[in-house]
Amino acid sequence: MSESPTNAQKWSTVSFWGAIIILLGLTGFQVSSHLYLYGDGSHFLLSILSDKEFFQPVDSRFFANILKQFLPVLLIKSGITDIKWISIAFGLNQYLVPMVGVILSYFILPKKDKAWIVFALASYLLNLHHNNLYISTESFASAAIFWPLLYYIVFGTHSRKKIIWASIGIILTSTMHEASLFLQLVFAVALAFKGKDLFSHNLWILISLSLAVIISLSINYYWILHPQDYMIVQHKEDFISGIIQLKTFLYVRLSLPLAALLIAQTFFKFTGKLRITLFVAIGVFIALIIEQTLKGDQMFYPILHWEHRGLIILTPAFLGLALILFWKFRYQSETEFALPRYSLILATLVFTIYQVRITTLWNDFTSDLTSQISSSRGILDYDKTSIASNQVKDQFAYTWSVPSLGLALHCQNSDEVNALWRVPDSIWQPWRPSNRGDWPNLSYYGVEYRLFGPNKYLD
Repeated sequence: MSESPTNAQKWSTVSFWGAIIILLGLTGFQVSSHLYLYGDGSHFLLSILSDKEFFQPVDSRFFANILKQFLPVLLIKSGITDIKWISIAFGLNQYLVPMVGVILSYFILPKKDKAWIVFALASYLLNLHHNNLYISTESFASAAIFWPLLYYIVFGTHSRKKIIWASIGIILTSTMHEASLFLQLVFAVALAFKGKDLFSHNLWILISLSLAVIISLSINYYWILHPQDYMIVQHKEDFISGIIQLKTFLYVRLSLPLAALLIAQTFFKFTGKLRITLFVAIGVFIALIIEQTLKGDQMFYPILHWEHRGLIILTPAFLGLALILFWKFRYQSETEFALPRYSLILATLVFTIYQVRITTLWNDFTSDLTSQISSSRGILDYDKTSIASNQVKDQFAYTWSVPSLGLALHCQNSDEVNALWRVPDSIWQPWRPSNRGDWPNLSYYGVEYRLFGPNKYLD
């Protein structure tokens, strides 16, 4: 027997906020473990500290970096010089931006439609799961702004003031990441489905949102034709084909439960049957996470290829498209969309166990990295250390990121840098420890380089 709408709404609310509380606890654990320093994270933090400004490596991701670097820059501009607190602010910023996007989406949804938040939350969980450690990538900011905008287009009350903000938000997605083009295409599909309703309500609303989508699509198309990221410049064909072909099996597996939902919504008009199908779909999602968790050590040390940063955007794009189609079928059949009790909490708990395991192993890796640099003096060759020879632990390291990671970890607890990691010169690096002029300028924070004794830098 199906629950009344009031009970369904209550359990959707309980399940959602229970999941958010769990994720906030996980965020605290991962930030305290400096997981945000993985990959580009340490390089970004040192660049912000050195320049005391937002770090903008490429113009095509300008707004994403503003969103993800706001807190540490604010602390620096406020006169804070404790690197430890600035680093924590940087880490919180990385994790809270996509989470705030999910929470904002929840408040945009009408009370009777709160269960639809499952799409945004699934996007958040799947992206973190697939991306594992690389929270610093700009792709997460794209998803953060995408979901509130999509929910507003499909479910929102369209007033003049809100339409202006939504139009600005859609245009800003064009300065988040090159692959945000796929998110704008989903906006276009949503407007196509909502066009009749928007047209009858107010023509200028439809025109404003459509113009915003056209402008953002045009800007993103320009970024793809004229990429600034050197990796995309060198491998543009691989980047585009990697997105089109959807190489990772995750999206293939994800399509199965979503297809089941759409089929169920089409053929079954009763809430009870729909909820059973949804429960099975969530079970498939949980089974996917368990399968990856038990797959072996390699799953805990993912080597994230650069093109996956673009693929991360396809998770919200794919789920957003599913939401639109699902909503269209639901709108026609007038079938209530409800979630099984505690479903979001259960899915989040399983996901959290996997993330805790990754974070614990990351702690072991960074502890070894920090202890070696703390007990040494001079320039250390990473490829000659016991860490690099340990195949399991070395899989945590993008080799080029080791100098930045070692320095970012060390200077949070010491105002003297006695050693720096060095990696082979053949590998691209944001800065080279063997070149004194490359060293990040941390004097504003009271950090001094004393690699070979007082007032001496290199032999």
